[in-house]
Amino acid sequence: MTSTTWVKFVGTVGAVFNWSIPIAGITSIVRNESGTVDPVMSGTLAVYSTLFMRWALAIHPTNYPLFFCHLTNTLVQAWQVKRGLTDTVNSEIDLCAPETSPLNQLTAISELSVPLESSPTKGEE
Repeated sequence: MTSTTWVKFVGTVGAVFNWSIPIAGITSIVRNESGTVDPVMSGTLAVYSTLFMRWALAIHPTNYPLFFCHLTNTLVQAWQVKRGLTDTVNSEIDLCAPETSPLNQLTAISELSVPLESSPTKGEE
């Protein structure tokens, strides 16, 4: 039979190591490591932490340290998703040089276009 001391010890160690996920995210935000953000992975971690926030409140006794760990992680990962999506959009915009951007191409086409001559109607032929 497993002792309650061992169960509490394992739970405490798990909660301590669980803080490594939000700490890594906060470190990434502080260092502004925007190129390393994967929005899919951060989104998955946010969903995971949201589910475990609920679980930490549902168990008895309620595990508030685990709840706050997952709350922190959910907020950090949501911020990472925002950063990752912003970086993705900005990198796609940067790929368009000013001379090849779609807006400039449309402007150039409209400036070069010559009005079409009207096609002859049946009576004019």
